[in-house]
Amino acid sequence: MITGILHKTTAEHQNSKTANLPHDVRGCISQDGLFFYIGENLENAQKFYGIHNAHAEADFEKAKLILDKFHVLDLVPSFILIDLPFREKELCNFILWLHSARWSSTIPVIYNITDCSFDDIRRLEEINVTDELADIRERFEPAEVVEEPVRQRTFRKRAITGKRIFDIMVSGSVLLMLSPLFLLISLMIKIMAKGPVMCKVNYVGQHFRVFPMYRFRTPGCGVSERAKRPNPFEAFLTKTYLNKLPLFINVLKGDMSIVGNRPLPLHEASKLTDNKHSERFNAPAGITGLMQITGKRRNNLNEDEKMWLDIIYARQQGLAMDFQIIMETPLAMFKR
Repeated sequence: MITGILHKTTAEHQNSKTANLPHDVRGCISQDGLFFYIGENLENAQKFYGIHNAHAEADFEKAKLILDKFHVLDLVPSFILIDLPFREKELCNFILWLHSARWSSTIPVIYNITDCSFDDIRRLEEINVTDELADIRERFEPAEVVEEPVRQRTFRKRAITGKRIFDIMVSGSVLLMLSPLFLLISLMIKIMAKGPVMCKVNYVGQHFRVFPMYRFRTPGCGVSERAKRPNPFEAFLTKTYLNKLPLFINVLKGDMSIVGNRPLPLHEASKLTDNKHSERFNAPAGITGLMQITGKRRNNLNEDEKMWLDIIYARQQGLAMDFQIIMETPLAMFKR
């Protein structure tokens, strides 16, 4: 689904030795993965290339920092599109940096020559440091523009329906099979302390929807509970995650999903309304997720890393990824 032309169609370039390059832009773009964009025209690049799973940085130095962070989180972009004014030294230094590590040396690099001069294009061909030169001024053919989004929408609807059916089946089964345990925990909470069995605290889920999240009452569950010290049974519930069993009620109601991003309290979500962070809310809130299973490999994820994992899940969410996360969740819980 490339919309561009490989090299400008001048007479001087028609017989260029770089007519056949080692990587195919169409092949790169057709992969499921991350599109890493370096430049200031991300919206145009997404429109021309027909993909939305992208991360953008404005210059090479910022790109290096983020690519290093992706590597720590075991994330490798499918390809890199450079859309900056041609500066040979900066470009070569960046390519050398990519080739200095095995994990980054195989990432295809595409350079947009839309605004390059003839001399710049000729020099880019001479130094031959990128895998592809592409002019993204040309749009998709009309048939592709109409047909591809329709297929994507159909697939997305089916995936959402399948995910919801899975959530209902799993949450309903868990609530039914563990109903005796729910009753026992409720009785123990009533015996050990006065007050309600469950607490409800407002959290923010998919598309900034606010919902009451249910948990068995333990200190810290609600604002009024924070000053209390846990009794032995409450400490046991927290340590074994049994206090979170009522989250399956939220899943059955449709407030949450089995797999998704972290539900956030209102005061945190209110700070994430900018374009850079709001993308995480395209995915549902989940009981488990990419952040939880990544924690078993790195015990000290900082807030930025957690945010990146939320955004990556929102971009790449699907039944296959959900199944992998579910399979790895028990190990992550035990490692903690």
